Amino acid sequence: MQHTAIVTEQSNTLNNCATEIKLSMKNGTHNLPLTSFHITQLFDTYSQVILQERLSTTDRLMQGSSHDLHTLIIQLFTIIAIERDRSISIEKQSEIPPFNTTSKKPLLCRYSTLYPLRNKTVENSVSSVQRWKTTKQLNAHTVAYMYFRWLNSFVKPLLTVTFDAKCATFHLKGVSTPLLHLEKVPDLKTQKISEWKLTGGLLNKEKNTLNATGRLWFVAACDAGQTTIWTALTHFQPALPWYLYKYTQGLLHPWVMNRFAKSVKTSRSLL
Repeated sequence: MQHTAIVTEQSNTLNNCATEIKLSMKNGTHNLPLTSFHITQLFDTYSQVILQERLSTTDRLMQGSSHDLHTLIIQLFTIIAIERDRSISIEKQSEIPPFNTTSKKPLLCRYSTLYPLRNKTVENSVSSVQRWKTTKQLNAHTVAYMYFRWLNSFVKPLLTVTFDAKCATFHLKGVSTPLLHLEKVPDLKTQKISEWKLTGGLLNKEKNTLNATGRLWFVAACDAGQTTIWTALTHFQPALPWYLYKYTQGLLHPWVMNRFAKSVKTSRSLL
């Protein structure tokens, strides 16, 4: 087992002997996709893992609050570390630029910002995160099934959402091929994370079901009589042309997720 890994968005300033790792949908020696499988591999490879604030997925398009995305990543690493009986440490940096360092205005109204690309070979990929609180005591799996059931009702009759404990499929009326197909990741035993792998569909460019890195996350943390819920799409690769996606599906997704959040907070029934 190797000694220390630092997961960081900026240049490592903490430990010159540590392996510097950045979150990225491309897997490699110094890149780590945001999936439970790759996070678990990290804990199995290194005896010490340090998270250096502030963290992001480094996808090309970021939707939502940078703080919400950072806290989601911290939650994922912390929950998986506890499940693996490992410890992590979190270190702060004094100056970390926000997502929209290349623009005075966030792209796509208040929902999105365009991440400054490090090189021209970066794939078109998307992260979208929402966070809210409710007084209902919910676990992540309950929230996931609530979402699929709510979405099926919300988009009828244009779309149909079918789901069970293993997969979820979004169908457009009159079209045999699904728009999206998701498979539930069964590896985690915790009730705090529900992880769904994007494995196919007309709207998903990533067709590799075995090594797909696109994820739909539901994360729940209960504390002081309330539940904090994160919903997030990470490393999603849209099949639509990039500029068409940004102003169509890219705008629709956060709007739908925020409508779902409102439904959870106001509905009397949990299922």
